[in-house]
Amino acid sequence: MADERESRDVKPDVELASLQAVARGSERAVYLHPDHPELVFKVVVGKDLSHMPRGFERMSLRLFPNKLKMRRSRKEMDSYLLAKMTHHNAGVGFPVAEMRGFYETDLGLAVAFERVADRDGRLGSSLEKMCIERSLTLRHIEQLNDFVRRLLTWNLVASDLNLANIVLGLRNDVEQFVLVDGMGAPHLVPIRYWSRAFNRREMLGKLVGMGPKLSSGADGINVRFDRVSRQFEMTEAATSEVTGS
Repeated sequence: MADERESRDVKPDVELASLQAVARGSERAVYLHPDHPELVFKVVVGKDLSHMPRGFERMSLRLFPNKLKMRRSRKEMDSYLLAKMTHHNAGVGFPVAEMRGFYETDLGLAVAFERVADRDGRLGSSLEKMCIERSLTLRHIEQLNDFVRRLLTWNLVASDLNLANIVLGLRNDVEQFVLVDGMGAPHLVPIRYWSRAFNRREMLGKLVGMGPKLSSGADGINVRFDRVSRQFEMTEAATSEVTGS
C-alpha cells in the first residue's frame, strides 16, 4: 500500500497534459515543451478500437494492450539502433531525427527526439507542406538527393517513408532534409532488418512513388526518381523552364 502511495507521489520528468499536441497520428501524439526547446516528445495514445474493423489486430489490442501500445515505438527504436550500430562509420550525416531518451510524463512514457527547426527556431516544414504551398525549388531537389544518399548509405528501415515525415531543417548550420517519423517495419517476419538488398528495394519503391507528388508541388519542375542513378531527376522540358534556356 505504501509503495502504491509513493508511486502516485512521484513527480513526472515532464508535464504535458496542459499543452496542446502539435501533431497527432493514429497511435501517438507529439508535444513541444517550453523548458526543452530542443526536443519533441512523442507519447503513445493508442488506437481508437471503436473505429477499427473487427479482426486480428483489434482482438490483439484488446487482449494485450500494454505490450502492443508500445509496439511502434519499439520497432522505431530497433530501426534506429540497427542503423547506428551497423553503419556508425558511414561517413555521411545521419538522415533521421536523433533519439534523446525516455521521459516519464503525466501522459505516460514519452520518447524524446531532436527537434528539427528552421533558422527562426520554428518547426521545419515537411515536404508535404512544401508541395501544398508549391514552394519546391531546384535547390530543394538537390537537398532531397543528399537526403536519399544518406538514407541508403545508413540502410535505414523505414516502412512509412512519405512526404509528411520528411522535414527541412537546420543542423550544424546546414539546411537539410531529415526523417522525423516512420522508422521501423511492423511486419511479423522482419525481412527488411535481415536483408539490405530487400530493404533497399522497398525504399527505392517508396522514392519512385514520391516523384509525381513532388512534381505537383514545384512550378515548372517535373520530378521523377531514377532507380539506377538512385536520385530524383528533372525531365529535360522542366530543366529548360527552370534555366530559361
